Amino acid sequence: MGARTRIQASEHCPHLSLPPSLHFIPLSLIVPSLPRLETALTATAMEAKRRQLMQANEAHKLAIAAKASTSPRSTMRPLPRRNATPAQTPSRKDPHQTQHSLESPTIAPPSLSAPVPGSAAAPPSPARATTPPRIGKTSSTPLLTCKDWDFQAMLDAHRNFRPVRRISALVPPDALLRELTEYEKSGEPLIIENWHKHPKWQGDLLGMEWLLAHAGQKEIPVRNVHDRKDTTMTLSQFIERSREQDVHHVSGESERYYWKDGECPSQWKDWLKEILPAQILPGCRDDLLRHLFPSEAVETLLCYLGIGDTYTPAHKDLCASSGHNLMCFSENGGSSFWFMTKSDAAPKVAEYFQKELGQELDWETHVTSLDEWGKAKFEVHVAEQKVGDLVLVPPRSVHQVVNRGGLAMKTSWSRMTLINLTTALRNELPIYRRVCRLEQYRVKTVLYRSLLHYTDQLRSALEEGSSAPDASGTSSRTGLVGYGSSIDSREEEGAPPMQPPQTKEQLAKTLLRLVRLFDDVLYQEYAQSHDDFEHITRSEASSRWSLSANDTPRKLVRIVPPSPTVEKDRSDDKGSCNLACDFCGADIFQSFFECRQCRADGAVELQIGDGLLVCPACYVEGRTCSCDEMEPRQCRPFDVLLHDRNEAASVLARGPLAPSTSGKSAYPLDKMRLRDRDMIRVFEAACVLQKLKIRHPAEKLHGTRRCRSGDPKNKSHEIKFISGLGCTTCHGTTCYAHLVHAGTHCAEALLASRVNDVFYHELHRENGKTAKQHPPALYDVRGSDIKDRLVVAAISFPRCKPGHSKLQLGWYDQELESLSMMFRHHNQRYQRN
Repeated sequence: MGARTRIQASEHCPHLSLPPSLHFIPLSLIVPSLPRLETALTATAMEAKRRQLMQANEAHKLAIAAKASTSPRSTMRPLPRRNATPAQTPSRKDPHQTQHSLESPTIAPPSLSAPVPGSAAAPPSPARATTPPRIGKTSSTPLLTCKDWDFQAMLDAHRNFRPVRRISALVPPDALLRELTEYEKSGEPLIIENWHKHPKWQGDLLGMEWLLAHAGQKEIPVRNVHDRKDTTMTLSQFIERSREQDVHHVSGESERYYWKDGECPSQWKDWLKEILPAQILPGCRDDLLRHLFPSEAVETLLCYLGIGDTYTPAHKDLCASSGHNLMCFSENGGSSFWFMTKSDAAPKVAEYFQKELGQELDWETHVTSLDEWGKAKFEVHVAEQKVGDLVLVPPRSVHQVVNRGGLAMKTSWSRMTLINLTTALRNELPIYRRVCRLEQYRVKTVLYRSLLHYTDQLRSALEEGSSAPDASGTSSRTGLVGYGSSIDSREEEGAPPMQPPQTKEQLAKTLLRLVRLFDDVLYQEYAQSHDDFEHITRSEASSRWSLSANDTPRKLVRIVPPSPTVEKDRSDDKGSCNLACDFCGADIFQSFFECRQCRADGAVELQIGDGLLVCPACYVEGRTCSCDEMEPRQCRPFDVLLHDRNEAASVLARGPLAPSTSGKSAYPLDKMRLRDRDMIRVFEAACVLQKLKIRHPAEKLHGTRRCRSGDPKNKSHEIKFISGLGCTTCHGTTCYAHLVHAGTHCAEALLASRVNDVFYHELHRENGKTAKQHPPALYDVRGSDIKDRLVVAAISFPRCKPGHSKLQLGWYDQELESLSMMFRHHNQRYQRN
């Protein structure tokens, strides 16, 4: 639950906020007319209509934002564009931050016969939902009520329901530590109960009277669960309204508010470290979020307060983080029902949401009923959380929370361990990019900062001949102090378990894993022509080195070694590139494509990074701006990242691990290894595509050709010239949509075609054979092989929410919002005629 602190952006700030009148479209106006619509509207007309509707939506969003106020953490603030410094970057807790109303429609999935964007025929696709979701007008009837719920009756009624395992907070510290270790390995939810019976529990501090006395007049963001719109009121007003209401929905009511993502009192933050084990505290030694610079920092510790029949829709905590949720107090028997899955059930849940419920799990808009949970073919772990219960949510666990009874107050937070970080990179981020869920935790930046931190730690330990001197309490690069210091002399009875200092071997193993992960990132961010690109950073350093650009047309950059007089605690003054993809919302760590023309308003001259931005993975899949004149850019010279990686490797080579354990990670990564043709380098592939567009400008805009995939199941159809690749050996062209269903992602195809025609032919032929013999496990995006991740994500998640009106869909995209609005407009006109 803790990661809801960052998840809310996908609810509060949907990429396409629709007018209220368009939230619910009668099913009778959508389904019968799909064949007529596909016949009546050409691909060009549909695209033109889509742009018109997106522009109207964008104007509507701005109108709503002008009226709304914001919560401290309810939305993702617009990412600053150029070398943001702490002074230029608005605080992540800014109470005057603009907030968008949550208006995410529930709409039917596309027709199975819907055409591939830019073509006249659809490629083979996995089975989609044939039963549409529930659609209707907003009314006072709640989506969910827990009025007649009984915990034991739930377990008896549904064979897939399991009670969440519980342990007591009062067990000996060693036993609690063993349980926590087992929890981290199992991927199953866990509740540590009886914290309110712990001798260090402070009931007065955590009570309603204290909260009203210290924050009663503070403006807070609250959400009306009936229309899912946000507003603000004082805390005392919110509590008064909540107390006046029945604890369950009453017929005819139109308001029921829930305080979500509230700022946690600083006194509560201090109290947490006095009672909880160090390894589960926010900012503890293993929480890699603590290594971010202050201008990049993420606040995950938040509060939630609500009465019965308020809820949070089914979701996963952001970026595979581990969630923690402690109920601090309640009134009139207030409690919360939790419905949770194991970590490894995430692919099954995503498939169930798509095929059976017609929903996209990662859009977080669907409130799942008891019946829907009960019909699922995966285990659902159920619990009723009461005061003193600390719910531990494993990474990727799908969970939904429904409040019951009187007001109940909870505080929650997230942690990002090395395991969480790995899972985020390999499992979650590919899905986020496909469905356009905002990333927000800046996973690659967390990886980079952690790599620098552990390089320093291991170097210090090797020089001093002991464990790292500040491996937990303070980061030598950021100056941030975590809650869970492992260098703690607490020995009094009942004190929470402590984390022992890390040994040189532990530091080396952590750094080794970070280097291997960072190598994957470098492969994706590398392009042979990286010296030719313009960079955002000019005289600033990403870690310690300064940059100097010459005046030649190639804009070569010289790396200047650091001065020994530079103070480490001044590292934040060196700036950070806080950029995000305007299509999918992914954090832009290094490489991107930019179009200044599509964002220019004529008022100011745009600098590098101020234009319309698209990440390399989106661009290579055909997502681009309206004019399709984007240029490749990088945040900093690639050699800076490569130097920091190789510095970490040199420290590893001097460490205690055997060469056989470290492998290639303890050796420098050079350009020859980066150019390995068996590696899929996404940015390089995107640059290949961009050069093809430059080489064939007329064909890019107006040219078409026919897709002949060679598979008798796929009919020949017309595509845009740039939407496929020709194979001289096969004597034909195959569109990217058909290629990916045959096991070849467009990034791999583009790189192979650049080698030579024979290499490309052999590659797509072998991939096709493998895909037939061993079909990819759809929805299960995982593993160290980026090829599998790209293919599975592209096929499994075609629906998206582009973030800007001046963007074009890619080869694999279906955009439900625009299509549904077009269906409604078309049918209304048809009925009038």
